[in-house]
Amino acid sequence: MKELIFKTKDLDDTCLLSAALQVHNNDGVFVIDDPLGEFTDIVSVNQYLGWYKGLPDDAQKTEWEVKHDKSLFLVKPVQVQKVTSTPTKGHAGVKNFRFGFMKNK
Repeated sequence: MKELIFKTKDLDDTCLLSAALQVHNNDGVFVIDDPLGEFTDIVSVNQYLGWYKGLPDDAQKTEWEVKHDKSLFLVKPVQVQKVTSTPTKGHAGVKNFRFGFMKNK
């Protein structure tokens, strides 16, 4: 992946690059320890905060930790993705409803 980032920058150095960085949960703290983050322009992670565990309001209390060179992350924007879902018919907008999957007909 690192080589792909370098090649892309060679082709277009104005393009901001991101990748879904590896994150794991260590006793309730989300730890970003993916070394690829040193080469991306944006710190990007995919987490379903308040979906599979906890409630949507818990996302505001989420703790994060960066394991490798933290100084690189002080100057980069951070993007947390996966805050959308497809509700089951009749459950759109119901607060705290989770696991509503649509069936194909």
